[in-house]
Amino acid sequence: MIGLSEELVAYLKACGISDEAIGESDLNTRLYQDLGIYGDEAIESIKCLAELYDVDLSEFTFELCFPAEFPGNSGVSRFLIWFFPWVHRFSKPEEDYKPITLTSIEAVISKKKWFL
Repeated sequence: MIGLSEELVAYLKACGISDEAIGESDLNTRLYQDLGIYGDEAIESIKCLAELYDVDLSEFTFELCFPAEFPGNSGVSRFLIWFFPWVHRFSKPEEDYKPITLTSIEAVISKKKWFL
């Protein structure tokens, strides 16, 4: 938790991130790539910015930053992802998604607008 403000810790807790994961996080921690937030959990985490911190999300594009809950293109891939959640990482490389770091979240909260 080195370098995390109380506000960031409160945000992560509101998003349902475990105390252990928060304790291992720093300002470079990324929501999807490091914390494994994607799909419905990512939607709720971003909505939390609007609801708790009054952030304008009109410029936010979900698909650029997070994969969908079930990113598979076929019934078989959706089935595999349902039973083996870690399989979603093979559907599109993590680096294809724009990283959202905790530094970015802190800046967005401060400016009250999504600008990344």
